[in-house]
Amino acid sequence: MVRITTDYIEIPANSEREINFQLVAPQALDPGTYYNLIVFTQSGKNIEKDFVIGALGAISHLVKIDIIKDSTSEIVTDDWDINFEVISRGIPFFKPSILKVTIFNNSPYTLTPKGEIQIVKRGGNKEPEYIKVNTDRKNVFPEQTFEHEYEVQNWYLEDIFFGKTAYIRLENGLDENFQTEEIKIQSFTNEFLYIIASITVIILLATSIKEGSAVIPEQEFSE
Repeated sequence: MVRITTDYIEIPANSEREINFQLVAPQALDPGTYYNLIVFTQSGKNIEKDFVIGALGAISHLVKIDIIKDSTSEIVTDDWDINFEVISRGIPFFKPSILKVTIFNNSPYTLTPKGEIQIVKRGGNKEPEYIKVNTDRKNVFPEQTFEHEYEVQNWYLEDIFFGKTAYIRLENGLDENFQTEEIKIQSFTNEFLYIIASITVIILLATSIKEGSAVIPEQEFSE
């Protein structure tokens, strides 16, 4: 329910007016996110002799309302989950690693997640790479899911041997409640050893063929 001090508000042409109103939620409503459309009807009358010329229009404003159980609680809802995973390790120095963030909204509230991903190399002697999550401020409605992939651009030589760690910290946009997760972007040690072993085998094989072709046995001729 919307409460306004007066039903009629006069706003002269080329001017503005601040309008105070109060939203009162019925006690029967369950906790959750609700939307209220406030509509202002615009009208003007010019009386000329016995004729009335009128112009009618409507100005609307959508208001988002979050009804909570306890107004003194610091946590509105913790009924949401995140999944943080590595989609692709990429190719060192050629192709970025790809991380995927999935947010499940199991609450009756509309969430606007926000947070950050931090990628840390093992040595710790380089500045971590930071990636902002949900910079478009997309809403996640009840029983819906938010999914997005993020690219890890920075590569260092030690990433090939030791990998790196990615941390995520997300808030739900309603309260100070947050969730964190940690995943490992695996190294390329096995691939590196396989390449070295393959190169070694090729070199040994080439050397063996070269030495074999260099020795030509002496032939005997009979009269």
